Parts: sequence; structure tokens; C-alpha cells
Amino acid sequence: KKTVAVPTYLFAHEKVTDHFVQDNRELAGELERAGVAFPRNCPMMYLTTPKQADELVVTNSNKTRVYSTARFFPDFELMQVIVTGVMPKTVTGGVKLSRHDGAPTDDVIAVG
Repeated sequence: KKTVAVPTYLFAHEKVTDHFVQDNRELAGELERAGVAFPRNCPMMYLTTPKQADELVVTNSNKTRVYSTARFFPDFELMQVIVTGVMPKTVTGGVKLSRHDGAPTDDVIAVG
């Protein structure tokens, strides 16, 4: 698979991101071409913008889970969501996904 199935954002301090990109130019380029973004803002600030406030967000970050409406998944399950765009049935029990406001959705945003 050449692209991620859902919009994927990897948040880190800009020094960490810059160091990663500098030391792993080829890998960083592949990730960006696959649709992974490296925002420079705080995930909490990003998730409280009007555009993102109503989205279904999945994360592997405990902090993001606690301070937002994001749903937490361990790394392996989060990777499955990112690659396939499908929430694990063991988690959803086959129930239709909904945003935190109750509206049904198939749209998922992954935040790491």
C-alpha cells in the first residue's frame, strides 16, 4: 500500500521532527508522499480547532486521549486503522461509528 487510508498526523516538538527529517530524509519523504503530515503545533491546539472539533480522532497518545474526544488504541490497532481506514470490530462490536456529537461517520483522523 502506497498511501494511508485516513489523514494521519504525527505530532512532535519541532526539534524532534527536524532531527528525524534530517537523519531520515528518504523515510520522511516516503511518509509525506504516503499522506502522513508532521504538524508543528500542539495536538491539543489542533484538535480544538473548529475544523477538527467534530471529527472522529484515533490516537495512541494517552495525553491526547485524556484531553480530547480522541479514541485511544494501542500501536498495532492504530496502525490497522491508519492502513485500512477501518476501526477494529473487537473495539466497535460492529456498531456504526459516530463522532462525539453523535452524528454517524466513516471519516477517521489518526493523531500520534
